Amino acid sequence: MEATKGAKPQGKGKPTNVSKADVALGHIDKLYAIERKIKALSVEERYRIRQELSVPALKTLKTWLETNAGRVAKGTLTRTAMDYTLNQWPTLVGYCERGDLQISNVLAENAIRPFALGRRSWLFADTSQGARASAEPRTMPHPPIWKPVFPGLAVSLFGIV
Repeated sequence: MEATKGAKPQGKGKPTNVSKADVALGHIDKLYAIERKIKALSVEERYRIRQELSVPALKTLKTWLETNAGRVAKGTLTRTAMDYTLNQWPTLVGYCERGDLQISNVLAENAIRPFALGRRSWLFADTSQGARASAEPRTMPHPPIWKPVFPGLAVSLFGIV
């Protein structure tokens, strides 16, 4: 969302100029709208609808990005976001290859956040004994609290297993 910070707010009665960031976010909103509509469907149905609706929308987005990236000044947040999206394109469209994948990886990020934050805290332990005491609960055998994120990837609240 940082890319939209560069857009200047328009006053009342003035014609509104739509920024390139707004256009890109509009394309992305369409993809998320498709996902909201197919959320409750079977894996096969989600795959079929993604092939019908999401893949063409993604092709339109990619064409727009390729056309407009060169028109945005290098070093700006919008250009950085556009270049990143194009560089990560195979990863971005990967969710369309299977019906059981999600458009966003937020579930995986939320599942590993406690471990990542704890690991960062260990850097500031005053003594090795304090660091050991902080790390011990995360390494002890425990019945993990599983969160289904991706097939074949077991994730607990305490990290990837």
